[in-house]
Amino acid sequence: MPDNTAEETLTGYVHGKRASALEERFARALDFFGIEYIFQFEVDTAYTLPSEAKQIDFIVFDGGLGIPIEIGSAFVHDTASKKAEDQARQDEINPILLLQGINPLGDELYQVPFDRPKSFADAKDLVARLFISA
Repeated sequence: MPDNTAEETLTGYVHGKRASALEERFARALDFFGIEYIFQFEVDTAYTLPSEAKQIDFIVFDGGLGIPIEIGSAFVHDTASKKAEDQARQDEINPILLLQGINPLGDELYQVPFDRPKSFADAKDLVARLFISA
């Protein structure tokens, strides 16, 4: 059952941009810990049409390193065809990220499980595990 506390009241926005509930919870947890990030980071590749840049949900800055984080649902991303599409997207984006000094997308150390965070408390646990715990 969803948490109905004030901290769980969602607006549908992060930094003035439309966001899913999962994205907003994750952003709030980053804010809670004072971690710098860019929401909906745009990446132009050789195959990108004008004004159609690829977007990465978050670039989180950890010790001066940019870490790409994708937040998603199993319903959308957990099919064989979508996994293949996501891999092709990573193959297209990662060379550009590396040129920009950003960690490659898809690093196993920085994976957020599908359909999480389920609550603000879960988001804080995820962020702590990914960026605070040694």
